[in-house]
Amino acid sequence: VVASNEHPGEYMAVIGHRRRAAAEKAGLEKVPCVIAEMTQEEQFEVMMLENMQRNDLTVYEQAQGFQMMLDFGNSVDEIAEKTGFSKTTVYHRLNVAKLNQKELQKKENDSEFQLSFKDLIELEKIESVRTRNKVLKEAKDSRNLSYLAKEAAKEEKREKNKKAILKKFKDRDIKPFPENEYTWSGKWKEVKIFDLDKDDPEKVTLKKTKEQQYYKAHYGRLHIYERKIQEVINEYFSSVTI
Repeated sequence: VVASNEHPGEYMAVIGHRRRAAAEKAGLEKVPCVIAEMTQEEQFEVMMLENMQRNDLTVYEQAQGFQMMLDFGNSVDEIAEKTGFSKTTVYHRLNVAKLNQKELQKKENDSEFQLSFKDLIELEKIESVRTRNKVLKEAKDSRNLSYLAKEAAKEEKREKNKKAILKKFKDRDIKPFPENEYTWSGKWKEVKIFDLDKDDPEKVTLKKTKEQQYYKAHYGRLHIYERKIQEVINEYFSSVTI
């Protein structure tokens, strides 16, 4: 217990609220206690650490507890030392705290969803917190959440690799494939395919050419096209006025 600043002679229980309530219910007038001097911040931290040891805390409550400790100036190492949890666990809980908390509570209160930390760890594979929240909102149950998270992480990696490849060949000024054209129309030839799941953007190559090239991403691959020579000739003469 700690002494009350507002009411001299009175004390406030920092931890042991349930034991105190049980003692009162049992008719006990005296119970052993330890009187300590603490700042408000220290009181809050002690109360929070006590609660963190409970087994009935929800996903939301655990995440909020770790985030509050971080907000109070504790480092991840200090949180791990004070709570007894591993640093990996602390990082996982802090990542959960980054999610949309209203949506998190909504899923947590849905008995059919059966939300668990194991499912939420899948979301960490997605770099964008905005995308994590999108997946969390759209997921219908825990299994669906895991599936959507894996697919979103895969698509995020593909987009990242696509941008890296195009940046590597920025001197070619490769343009997006024309929206009003079809790759199978017979007017185009495919000159290169990059696997966005496997190819390392730093190691990919593309033959130099004077021809204008175009790109199109499709099913995890980046396709590079050029107009067929005859099409280029036809296009030229169609633009010439005789």
